[in-house]
Amino acid sequence: MDIEGPRGWHITDVMVASTAPGRLRGLIGRPLFPLLLATSSVHGFHLSIELTVVALDQAGLVLAVRRLRPWRVIRVRGASWMLELPRRVPGPRVGDRLQLRGRSGESGG
Repeated sequence: MDIEGPRGWHITDVMVASTAPGRLRGLIGRPLFPLLLATSSVHGFHLSIELTVVALDQAGLVLAVRRLRPWRVIRVRGASWMLELPRRVPGPRVGDRLQLRGRSGESGG
């Protein structure tokens, strides 16, 4: 899946975690890639690096962009999706509306 936003913001090869095991595992033990999780909270348990987390509502509106440190939790009220990005990847801005393009397989558990 690709995700596009305003001002040319774009990421490719986004994996989706919509099952409970996939959401719980997140990026733990995986190569860094963009991961979209169907949830309103994410954790950094067992991560050794910081991530950028983008909270989205059901329509793709960016509600928050936050830094997730190892062993911390981020919860955003009203979020339907959380997009985990490597810190080196610039995130969109709060208030941007993102468009999801294409399909991607479930990342699994």
